[in-house]
Amino acid sequence: MFKRGQVLKIWIIEIAILSFFMISIPVHAQVNTGSSASTSSLKNSSSSNASSIAKQSSSATPTMDKAVSNAKITVKYVNQNNKEIATQKVLTGKVGAKYNITGLQKTIKGYQLKTKRNVTGKYAAENAPVVFKYQGVKIRLSIRDIDNLGNNLNTGKNRNRSITGYYGNIYKIKTLKSGKETFISSSSVLTGLYPLKNQTITLRYTKTMNDIVIGSDKSITVSGIILGNLVNVIQTYPNGEKVAVIVGNDGVYRVGTTKNKYVISGFKQLKTVKRGRTVETISAKRTRTKITILPSGYVLIQRIGNGKNYQTDGSMTSPSGHVTSIMTTVKNGMKSEVSEEFGTSPTQVVQTWPNGDILTTLMINKHKLQVTLQNKAKKVLSTKVVTKSFGHGQIFKLGQNQYLVYRVGAQKTITTSLINGNQYKRQSFTTHGVAKVSQGKIALNSTAKQALKKENLQAFVKAISSSKSNSVQTKKLADKPKRGTKSSKGVLPATGESRLSAVFEIGLLSIMWMICLEIKFLS
Repeated sequence: MFKRGQVLKIWIIEIAILSFFMISIPVHAQVNTGSSASTSSLKNSSSSNASSIAKQSSSATPTMDKAVSNAKITVKYVNQNNKEIATQKVLTGKVGAKYNITGLQKTIKGYQLKTKRNVTGKYAAENAPVVFKYQGVKIRLSIRDIDNLGNNLNTGKNRNRSITGYYGNIYKIKTLKSGKETFISSSSVLTGLYPLKNQTITLRYTKTMNDIVIGSDKSITVSGIILGNLVNVIQTYPNGEKVAVIVGNDGVYRVGTTKNKYVISGFKQLKTVKRGRTVETISAKRTRTKITILPSGYVLIQRIGNGKNYQTDGSMTSPSGHVTSIMTTVKNGMKSEVSEEFGTSPTQVVQTWPNGDILTTLMINKHKLQVTLQNKAKKVLSTKVVTKSFGHGQIFKLGQNQYLVYRVGAQKTITTSLINGNQYKRQSFTTHGVAKVSQGKIALNSTAKQALKKENLQAFVKAISSSKSNSVQTKKLADKPKRGTKSSKGVLPATGESRLSAVFEIGLLSIMWMICLEIKFLS
């Protein structure tokens, strides 16, 4: 009875499977047949519709084509100033025929439709133009007034300058008339057409007052400015000596001394100099000063240091009167010139190395620096942009086993090292331009040498720091598994899979095999 029951169950399963296939095949056939029929019906209906549409379109004739072209109407699109802002159109029609062209109005960027004229009527021998008139959107222009030092002249004066108008209209801006500044921007910015969007227009001025800068060695430099033009420069040293340069209209600069450190008083001329030339003066206290007039009109005043190692102060004054302080340091055959505006980080650093190379760092903005390397003949060898943040920099390969490592340090200081073999010479600069020079030996492991060759700054710094400590060995010990520890119960150490899952699979396969044998036996 047990065997007959088993065989009966197997026959029931086979009959169910065969029935499923017998039922499914014709159903699918019906579905496919229905789909093809529906597709053909759709094709027939679409073709019939297309033919009917074609018949209708062929029977209908456009009014314009049928009309006699003996009357014309011009359609114009103008703004609030009657200036055309879109291409005009010309319509033709039969005299006496009615027209309605309201639908020809357009959407024009920056404008809103306000009025429309003659959009309906009859064609005549002479027709008045159809006019769609638009109004420009309202625009606000903010006025920013700044001086030659970047100061906003409206700050703290409860003065918020702005003008409003409509897109496409002419605007006019008035300059400040306080008497303390001179407008130096191009006059073209004072007038124009209102743009499509709100904007800020910057007006630049030069203060008529003196620009005063205190150098790193307490030297004071004052520029005299009248109506935006540089007229004189006075530099006073800590010992009280005053060097004065008077700018002449004929291109000749007079060099001498003055009694007052802020204005020319009791001027005593010592020498004259032209643009592109340099002169030296010696004071009564035996202080040597070098005055250079650059071809661009900049005035450079520097004290000449005495001895092999010295530090001296100077200044650079632009034709607009802006003064930049310059600190020069010479030590151990290396020279550095740090230029900065008073109270700011260095704007330019020029380093001259014993091998004759010149490395110039120019501040692009508060985030980026431009680093340029020149040889002794001042030929540019490389120019790179460096991020002005801690740890960033570049490595310059100069020759065999000779490298220049440039790095931005903490508080955005600049440190440059000339590495020759295992010898180094270093120049570093603080945020206020004070230069420090050092030299010595450096331990270079194989990783550091490889990083230098590949000009990889991060790898080089890491290799240098790791060679100075034993932290690497400590990390290796920490990464090793502890002795005596056992794996978790039922978990494979390598994969983390459960031991029970494998046993379960083997048991299941065995049961299925036994069932197959039993079925075969019953049959």
